[in-house]
Parts: sequence; C-alpha cells; structure tokens
Amino acid sequence: MTVAVDALRKAWVERVISTPCFGGELLLTPWDLFGGRSLDLLVREVDRDWFLVSDRGLIADRLADASVDVTRGAAARSWQMLRRGLVTTFVAASEFEIATTATRADLGRAINDVAARALQGDSLRVLSRSHRPQGLAERAMERAAAHNLGVLPETILRNRFGGSRKVSFLVEGNASRRYVMALGRSASFVEDHDRAKLAFDGAQASSTELVSLIGSAARPLEWHLNSLRSVSQVVEEDDQDTLWAKVA
Repeated sequence: MTVAVDALRKAWVERVISTPCFGGELLLTPWDLFGGRSLDLLVREVDRDWFLVSDRGLIADRLADASVDVTRGAAARSWQMLRRGLVTTFVAASEFEIATTATRADLGRAINDVAARALQGDSLRVLSRSHRPQGLAERAMERAAAHNLGVLPETILRNRFGGSRKVSFLVEGNASRRYVMALGRSASFVEDHDRAKLAFDGAQASSTELVSLIGSAARPLEWHLNSLRSVSQVVEEDDQDTLWAKVA
C-alpha cells in the first residue's frame, strides 16, 4: 500500500456516512452531484444475502426540477439507455429509480454501478431547454436530442483487449448508435487527437459507430484528421446535423 493510496482511502472513508433508513441504511457516498450535493443511496437487505441499491428516484426528481421530463422524447430514450441492464430481484423498482440488487459478495460493485449511473443521469440536465451548454460535448448532445435521439454522457467504450475508455457521450437512434469524442477543448489539438485515438483504437464497436467530432474552434492539422479517419468517422461541428439525421 502506498502513501497516496492510504491518503485517498482515508479521505473517501471519512466522507462515507451510513444512517438507518427504511429498514436499511442511507449511504452518503463520496460522489457529488451537480450543485455540490452529495449523492446518497439506499442499501437494504431484501432477502437472505441479497441487497437492493437504489437512488430512491433522486435523479429523476432532480431532472424534473431542471425541467427534463424522462417520460417523453429524447429524455425518455436517454433515461432508458441509462437504466439498461439494471435488474432487481425479490423487489420491484419504479421506472423512475436507478436501482439494482446484488449478493453480499457483489454489493460493493453494485453500489459503484448505481452511483456511476446516477452521476451520468444527473448530467442529463443538458436536455433542459433552459440549460446553457458548456462546451462542445453539451452543444452536440443538445443537437442530437433535437433529432429525438437518446444521449448518455461519459460512456464507457470497451476494447477487444479487455480494457475500456470513456468517450464524451453515446448517441442512440432506432437502429444505430454512435460513440462520440468531442475534440477541440484543449489548447493543442495533439492532446485531443491522442485522447480519441487511444479510446477508439481496438474498440469492440466498428469504426462506423465511432465519431471524432471536431469543434468549430479547433485547428487540427491534416495528419490529425487522416489519423482519426483510420479509426473513426470524422465530423465537423457545423456538419453534425447530417450525422444525427442518419442515426435517427
């Protein structure tokens, strides 16, 4: 164990607080939502050595407060993408909950999974009409949603070698999807290029499903673009509506 790991573990443990709640415990996690509120999750035993982990509808409520209706349009699609793969056993979960059940042995991973999805879900406030996009990724998600496409920020893209990288967001239509890296936020495009190339090279998804989205203010060199074309589709920010129309 290193000094850094010990210090990080101590800092995280100090932020985790458990309070009895609804026959289980309300777990105050180390993760913060938009606005600085700490994420808390309900953890409750529902059968012998089986536990429910749930946000109790917190994220759906926060999105509703931000005027994002997860029952309609692009927001509904995005919400379904967010909750995909979550399974509850011995107990029914509301469609407005981010929840799963797990054995005692898998409880830690389940808490991490629900927490990660809750943070992603909280970022769907970008779909609010009153939200002012901050940066290329949010502008692009807003444009994709205008085509009634589902979007999921900070999505994991797995590669053929067992590893994974985060991309800026995932877009889904009726029959196709695109993993998007928003490029142009760095002072040097080399950094953006390297980030996208590292994420896309060896990805399980086909290159037609991978998109390097070049911001209007970016200044890539021709070799940057040729390199990115070898692993993805390269799309300029001003041309993205054509892409979203195809995905829809």
